[in-house]
Amino acid sequence: MVWSCPFLSLYLQLTCGRPNSPGRAFAALVQKTLLARIVTSYDLKLEDNAPRSLKTSEFGIFVAPDPTTRILMRRRL
Repeated sequence: MVWSCPFLSLYLQLTCGRPNSPGRAFAALVQKTLLARIVTSYDLKLEDNAPRSLKTSEFGIFVAPDPTTRILMRRRL
């Protein structure tokens, strides 16, 4: 099989099947660890004047929160 783009062939080699990139599993582990650390170490709440139902933006199948909403963080003692 001949690929017209060398970068595409490299991408497919690193992400398909059993020999997929080991960095993907590591990145997922780091994200989960960071989220667990934030949830267990900080109190989180929305600003007092934040609306009850936040506006969202939709991009195809992806739904993103309103980027102007502020989240307040306070370190737990």
